[in-house]
Amino acid sequence: MSENVHLHRRVFIGPMPENFVSGEVAMDQEEGDLSQLVNDMAYKFFLLTGGNPDEWGEKSKSSVHEEMLTKWRESDWGSIWIRKFASSGKVPDQKWVGSSFEVGKFLGVNVLESMEPVTSAYSSRKGLSDVYLPLIPEDEAGKLPSSPLPAEDSTASANETFITAPFELKASTSFREPPVPTHEESETFVTASTSRLPPLENGAVPGSSDGDNHSVSSVTALIRRPATARNTSSSSKANTDVIPRPIIKMPSFIKSGTLTSKRKGKQKVHYADPTLTPISTTLNVPDQEPVAPEEVLERCGEAVEETSAGAMTPATAYADSNAGWGGVIMRDRMLVRVSYTECESLGSQFDEYQHRMTSGLRHEDWAEFMVVWRRDSIEVYEDYTIPGKERLTGHKHLAFLVPLKSERTRLFLYSFVDLTFCITCPPTPTYNGTSKSRAFFHVAKAGTNIFVFKPKNRSRCQDWMWQLWCHIGGQVPSVIEVRNPGLDAKVKIDVPKMATVEGYSKMFTRANVIALCLQSLRKVPDWREVIEREISLGKVLELAWRMDTNLDWIWLEDDVYGQRRGWAVLCGLAYKQAHLELRLGDHYPSRLAKPLNHINVETEDSFYHEPPSIEGYVSRIKPNTQLKQRIYMTTHDGNLFTLPTSKAHPPSPFPIRDTENYAQKLNKHEVERGTSQILNATAVADLRSVISVRRAFQVVPSHTHTEIDPAGTGDNHGDANSSWMNVWSEPSVEESSHSDNEDEGGEDIVNKASDKHHLRMKRSFELLLKNGHVIRFECYSRKFSLEWINRLRLLISYWKLRHRADAKDEMDVSAAHRPRLTPKEHVHDAVEDVPPSAPPDPSAPLPALTSLYNWCVLEGCKTIIRGGKIHLRRGLSGQFKLARMILVSGSLCLFRIKSHSALYNAMHKISLSDAYICSGYFAAMALPQGQYDPDSNSIPRHYQDGLETDDPEEDTLFAIRYRLQSDADADLPLSGKHKLVIFRTRNKLERDAWCWALNTEIEKIARAQKEKEEKLRDTGGLTKLCL
Repeated sequence: MSENVHLHRRVFIGPMPENFVSGEVAMDQEEGDLSQLVNDMAYKFFLLTGGNPDEWGEKSKSSVHEEMLTKWRESDWGSIWIRKFASSGKVPDQKWVGSSFEVGKFLGVNVLESMEPVTSAYSSRKGLSDVYLPLIPEDEAGKLPSSPLPAEDSTASANETFITAPFELKASTSFREPPVPTHEESETFVTASTSRLPPLENGAVPGSSDGDNHSVSSVTALIRRPATARNTSSSSKANTDVIPRPIIKMPSFIKSGTLTSKRKGKQKVHYADPTLTPISTTLNVPDQEPVAPEEVLERCGEAVEETSAGAMTPATAYADSNAGWGGVIMRDRMLVRVSYTECESLGSQFDEYQHRMTSGLRHEDWAEFMVVWRRDSIEVYEDYTIPGKERLTGHKHLAFLVPLKSERTRLFLYSFVDLTFCITCPPTPTYNGTSKSRAFFHVAKAGTNIFVFKPKNRSRCQDWMWQLWCHIGGQVPSVIEVRNPGLDAKVKIDVPKMATVEGYSKMFTRANVIALCLQSLRKVPDWREVIEREISLGKVLELAWRMDTNLDWIWLEDDVYGQRRGWAVLCGLAYKQAHLELRLGDHYPSRLAKPLNHINVETEDSFYHEPPSIEGYVSRIKPNTQLKQRIYMTTHDGNLFTLPTSKAHPPSPFPIRDTENYAQKLNKHEVERGTSQILNATAVADLRSVISVRRAFQVVPSHTHTEIDPAGTGDNHGDANSSWMNVWSEPSVEESSHSDNEDEGGEDIVNKASDKHHLRMKRSFELLLKNGHVIRFECYSRKFSLEWINRLRLLISYWKLRHRADAKDEMDVSAAHRPRLTPKEHVHDAVEDVPPSAPPDPSAPLPALTSLYNWCVLEGCKTIIRGGKIHLRRGLSGQFKLARMILVSGSLCLFRIKSHSALYNAMHKISLSDAYICSGYFAAMALPQGQYDPDSNSIPRHYQDGLETDDPEEDTLFAIRYRLQSDADADLPLSGKHKLVIFRTRNKLERDAWCWALNTEIEKIARAQKEKEEKLRDTGGLTKLCL
């Protein structure tokens, strides 16, 4: 199974209420659907039972099919399934049936293990995992084969985009292999070039020739899939596609010339770029007289695009060509913060750091505005304060105007964390007059207006920045550099001259850029060991824009309207300070490397694998009254949730009805079911706060305990988690007796027992918490109690180690941003031999960033998108409170943490629909006056898991502005009330990861409710433009 598939293994422990089993959800099955599922799983069942693949055929398939149906009917749940149909679902309530089962496991075959990578509707990770990808046109990017492609010579169309790997042409027909860079090199540069050329008159590619010359072309066309690639002659569902072959042979870097390097020290590998001669697109061009100068000067529009004058035309945004005079180019609701300063020059870069360093600013309170780009200005609208005036005037109130034609208008990236942009411009009057309170924004003769815009969607901010950057004269550089942190190498792509931005966008698609980088990086040393090995395991290379320790994955190729975003890759050029990287996009890891002294040589497994999550019905014993409370308990990512049985959402023990794409649908259903469980949870406990799980040994449970956490004692080698590693390594089986198996379970057995209290005690287990509390749970029978104990111990030990590894990765990444407060300890004989600590390097490879910004957040393949402890404050008053925050699909769940509470009770739920995320200085300005001092010194802080930080306060703050109710059909006014929650994290890195996860989830919500977003975006009239 590929490692990029995040397998959700879950085990339901104990019986299930029969009234649920007889429900419509669990019993919505037909014999035909079950037979189809058995037919799909027959071959895997055949191999699982020791069958020989060579003996598989129609006869063995029919035999296995009947055997599986028989086993299913004879199983516990199969017999219940048949009995329920016979009785038409009329059964008494409160009767318990069935036993433990693993979700997705059908007769020993785990259906989820055969699942393809879970790709959401918003992601386009298709066909990019093959290391032998040819360069392809944009319309074929999603049809790449899944196996290496052989080569074949042919020609290419003149209308295709060409991406080439250059080389140096030699007179001799022999070629030398490139020299291998030495280990002294700190990085490798591989230069590639792009060109856009039509074929020659004879159909050959420019620069190539046939015959004995064996000259290799300097231009490699993008590959097209042959029309006969798919075999349609067979009607069988199991037919396979014929492997397509490219129609042109890719030049090999090994046989494509000689690498030259005359410098010593840090070497750079360059491939010589041959001179390319422009070739006419017309095959037979008649002799023509030179065009008169007067005619050339009169050319405009399309007549100029194919000329040299057209090559000098400034790049224009897509939207400009689609909107007529006075038409709306772009329009969105945004959070806007307006400031004014008497200074007319704010420097070459104005971001949140420069903002808090600038004195003498006058601020308007941040609010939601309608931002409209028309003609050469951006109009900022708000609701009228007088009720009914908008209906009379037919438009909203024009509050501010941003002139785009002014020479003093500048565009800046304000914050890369939440993707906020800023525009500075001179004060400009509006069309409908000026209010006295805002006179300095409109009619001041000197000074500068500062507008900070925060769109709701992250991709929408990219669209705004790209369009504005192109409109005010942004130029695509002559070279685009793509870094690969895994190989510590860089690919430099030469950018040809284009007349319009459309040409660049069609060329620099995700598929083209990744394919070009693959062709170049395959010749870098350690490619096979570092990258190709990971790709063979199922990981995928992805592009991301990076700034310091923040990643912004390029994963959306369509905008909010469903139209193609050709600038999905190039939009990062407007960030200016960010750089493009090619990384292995990975999911959240589901295994841990074992220490060397814990590796089992016999099994040769050097990893701790994540145990399956568990859930089931139990009874909590109240410590004071000894009363039982029936609850449903479930675990998700190291969290133990309790919820009412009426909102339990237990898994169905039967297969789902729709067997087409069964694994994907089952996995999606499990994520949705887990989300419903967390939203309905009444309390949560962190498994890392559990010291031990033990079987109850006292009839009357104790309130507290005096046990010591084994993770805090350490072993002889100073390993604080050695005890939990031993729990993991050794068989975690509670001592049991024959009487445990004799307990059939249920209240009937208790009523017949001679010692009822002793039997209930044997059915119970206890959780010992770090704060001294003891929580007792009673199960249906002794056997299920032992299963809860053993599985909980494995989960606790794994998540303690998982948290320790994550904390270490977070500290390593933080060290690249700020120097360590406490230097690392080194063991040396002499003090003078201790090497100095390396200075912070924000451009370091930092492989742990891929785990921090993992693709589970983007693709939604986990129930919990992100979770952790955080301080929060609801509103602008009160103190910060410690809470456990859990992000699930569409919502943010908060649980209040109290030091003396056994469980963290549910506190609040925040709907992320119509929510805004802002961070840093933008969020700090939301605090009341006097509560934030930008000049205060940051205090160094040390946390229990070893994290040290001295980040300033504004670098640990972010805020969520949201509405209480979100009706898809309601007309939400701009001036409507919003709620505000301010969060404070431990350090900047943790804050950045939370903002990225929250913004990503808001992006997915907005795209899932397109009609509502379009209605909000287009609500409200605009003022008439003056001629």
